[in-house]
Amino acid sequence: MLAVAVLSAAVLSLLAVLAFLTLKSRSFRAFVMRNFASQKYLLHQTLPGPPVLPILGNFLNLLDTLETGENHLESQDRLEKYSKGGTSLIQQQTFGRMAVISGDAELCKMILAKGTRADRFQRLGWDMIEYGLFAMPSGDIWKAHRKGIQPGFGPSHLRHTFTVTNAVAKVLVDGIDSKLDASRVSQNTLILEMYGLLSSLTIDVLAQVAFSSDFGALPYILKNGKSAPEFEALGNIFDIIVRRAVIPKFLWTVFGVSERDTWEIRKLLHGYVRNLLSERVVKNGTKASGDLDVMDRLLATDENGKNRFSEKEIVDELIAFMLAGQETTANTMTWSLLELSRHPDLAEELEAEIDNIFDTLCSDDKLTLSDTNFDTFLAHAPKLDAFFKEVQRFHPVVAGIGRRLPDEVVTLAGHTIDNKKNVMFIVRIRGLHFNEQYWKDPKRFNPARWNNDPIVPGSFLPFADGPHNCIGKKMAVIEAMTVLAILIRNFRFKLVPGQHLRGKDAVTTGFRDGLKLEIERRRDLSKICEE
Repeated sequence: MLAVAVLSAAVLSLLAVLAFLTLKSRSFRAFVMRNFASQKYLLHQTLPGPPVLPILGNFLNLLDTLETGENHLESQDRLEKYSKGGTSLIQQQTFGRMAVISGDAELCKMILAKGTRADRFQRLGWDMIEYGLFAMPSGDIWKAHRKGIQPGFGPSHLRHTFTVTNAVAKVLVDGIDSKLDASRVSQNTLILEMYGLLSSLTIDVLAQVAFSSDFGALPYILKNGKSAPEFEALGNIFDIIVRRAVIPKFLWTVFGVSERDTWEIRKLLHGYVRNLLSERVVKNGTKASGDLDVMDRLLATDENGKNRFSEKEIVDELIAFMLAGQETTANTMTWSLLELSRHPDLAEELEAEIDNIFDTLCSDDKLTLSDTNFDTFLAHAPKLDAFFKEVQRFHPVVAGIGRRLPDEVVTLAGHTIDNKKNVMFIVRIRGLHFNEQYWKDPKRFNPARWNNDPIVPGSFLPFADGPHNCIGKKMAVIEAMTVLAILIRNFRFKLVPGQHLRGKDAVTTGFRDGLKLEIERRRDLSKICEE
């Protein structure tokens, strides 16, 4: 009996060591994959895919991406390497669950149009954003939220977005000007971290348009050099969800992503949002139906005077809107500034176009557009429009989207897939945007491609497609392009060397570690779009 006990203890010790090495050592994981993974363990033998381990599948690869934050790049590499027969399609698996990943335009459009969103994302974020619109699975609750909120992004709110964006962007330009004036190095140049500033700007625009509130996030970061605690906490939610998606639930505590670990985040954000709701109830007055914002619509009652949504639904939805609106738009603008700094020739062309817009549409050297004139502004900015689209193609902020298909048997590109075990079908946005079937020289940043090249339907999906497409996509475009025009009018941006510029993937892809740029005045005084 003693020998058995000793042997059992030795085996358990060995398993513990192996588990520790697997979780903590990337070189050990590489050794295991190199020597023991094989394509013979793939669940579907005719569908191509990378080598996998028995049971674990690609789990060790996914652990690697948690360390690097580069799942968007590594997934793209696997898709390009293992796809066969001219169709961008592979399989991937973890713990016996299969995912089918595609970067084929026709297949992706079908998946997004026909597919439903599963409850996986909701389960991963249940303690933080369970009832967020982008987290909920397809179904009646999601439909009620989408139907209730959609009018909050109507024409009057989009016009208001342009007005608000101009005003908040003025705060940013004035803040940068003040920092340039105070700079001890030079009054013409200054190094600033831009993602935090643009993230705070985006929060303030969203707050005014969707919540009729003034968060003051941008003035706070300009004054203190860091984000307010609530918005710092907001930025951690996607990181936690991504880690939960890869790590088995019984290990969440080990990796610091358990419910207990999110307590401080929830305390900060739930308290902040509940205070907003209390203020709205006290101040609430009568508004015309077309002027009701997102918060108004979440607080609305039905014909019997009953609340349409529970308090938890409202709180979760407001947090989710802040999160989604901040992450996507701020990251797209940051990628845009990176490309401006990388391509001085493009920046010079855009400066000329933007200066012409100010000269043509402005009086007294100010862009005095009414809140109905974004379309007029856009019509005068074809180069900025092409540049922005190329940024969205080259740097998609959402790398992939998962859907379930209802059929028990699914046929994709000649492959018959048994779907009884709820296979996850993933639309790889980056795979679409870099697919050589649809884009000439796709790995080159080239805004000129948008002037003449025809766009294959389904090959460009920065806001997804189908019934779950991005509800705020028009608002995001108005905000981002307006801010870019104002920044280009006032400043030039140069890249600070020695930075990690590949971005990090945590639901959205961007600069969570920040992007430092050297900023130079283009003009003596800030001139800006304002009413």
